[in-house]
Amino acid sequence: MQHNIQASIKTFIEQATGTSCSWIYDGVQLPTTRPATSIEFLPSNVERLTKQRELYRTRYRFQIGVFAKSSGQAATMPHDLAAAFMFNPVPLLDTTNGGEQIGELDVIVERISPIPAAAGDAAAKHKTYIDVVVTVYRSSNAQ
Repeated sequence: MQHNIQASIKTFIEQATGTSCSWIYDGVQLPTTRPATSIEFLPSNVERLTKQRELYRTRYRFQIGVFAKSSGQAATMPHDLAAAFMFNPVPLLDTTNGGEQIGELDVIVERISPIPAAAGDAAAKHKTYIDVVVTVYRSSNAQ
């Protein structure tokens, strides 16, 4: 499920921003061309909601990096992307079946964090992170 969710959010980001979105994993090189975006899977939470192991909730967490060209773009691009998540469902794609849409996701924006760059570090300028979460409920009856 995590792969489908991350691929779906990545595709949504690319369509909403018109930029390439890099999937962050060990050793990946971020693009040097700006504007650009990235998505990284963060630790998720799994909670049992009933005593009889009938219902579980998983909160999948992701960090979206927004790398802007200018301070003006850094001020608007993250908020425009956050608004796209707030007001539009994200199509859930099945990555094992050619990207066919199998549902919709409600992506919740938890925080937007601008990251200050150290003096002289041009590569770190105009960077913002958006933390999002997708909650999935699983029932033993739906297996």
